[in-house]
Amino acid sequence: GAGSAGGWTTGSATVRLTTNSDQVAIGTNTPDGKVRILSSLDPITGTTDPSAFHLYIQQSSQTNGKSAGIAFGTTNNNVGSAIIYQDSGSYAKGDLAFFTKETTDNKGQPNEAMRIKASGYVGIGTYVPAAKLEVETSESDSADAVVIDANETGPYFGLLVDSESTSSRAIKATGYGGAFLQQDITSGYGLYVYRNISESGAQPLVQFKDDNANNTQTTLKVTQDGTGDLVNFLTGSTEVVTINNKGQLGVGTAAPNEKITVEGAISLDEVGSAPSATSGYGKIYVKNSDSKLYFKNDSGSEFDLLAGAAGA
Repeated sequence: GAGSAGGWTTGSATVRLTTNSDQVAIGTNTPDGKVRILSSLDPITGTTDPSAFHLYIQQSSQTNGKSAGIAFGTTNNNVGSAIIYQDSGSYAKGDLAFFTKETTDNKGQPNEAMRIKASGYVGIGTYVPAAKLEVETSESDSADAVVIDANETGPYFGLLVDSESTSSRAIKATGYGGAFLQQDITSGYGLYVYRNISESGAQPLVQFKDDNANNTQTTLKVTQDGTGDLVNFLTGSTEVVTINNKGQLGVGTAAPNEKITVEGAISLDEVGSAPSATSGYGKIYVKNSDSKLYFKNDSGSEFDLLAGAAGA
């Protein structure tokens, strides 16, 4: 029957606190907040035993797919968020799902925002993650899938990936652009690729592979709007090839003064036949028949550049 004792009021099917100011204390006589449980139980040392936990919420049915959970809300008996355990196998094997409510509709349905599978896989935006962490967005989200805002100014990475695989890359990006890297802090790099191991194989440090035989696009394009060099190639600290912002190529020099500037000798392969003429262009070559240097103008006239020279 109904009655009350101390801070409790009992009904035919309910037991409740008598007033809104009453508190519940278990294991202590000094409650903090509405409910305080104080115990020397240490669940981390006995996770297989429900009696080792401060609170155990159990679904009475053992049927796969059944669930037990905790709901959060404010007013009007609406569920705003929830944490739900869902059984997925024998002996309480199961997932942990987190729900949030986006709609302001009365009794609107909270949606699953994140799930931790029994395997330990975590899905955000998906309840069937196929990796340790999978983030899935939909067209209606109109948002980036992952944003890392690293405000640490010290010697730390915004994203650090350490892979020990000897057969797969540490990072794979697929999509319209593959990857977009932008430097927005001075004295840094847009892209820095580094290797410091004794590599005896045939793998280059960087490889670009445009693998479709029907592709007609450029494989590598470098654009420079400033006055710096387009490309610098160095062996150690020695610059061996330079293309400056005027498109001048320097071989063995960092300061080309014409379209091609070579610091040192030029080696030409001796050809069996003279090249054909090209309108607007002259060509220099060495014939293997006499090992002489020739020039052919755009009309096809050939000139022996060594004619009259001593020993020619």
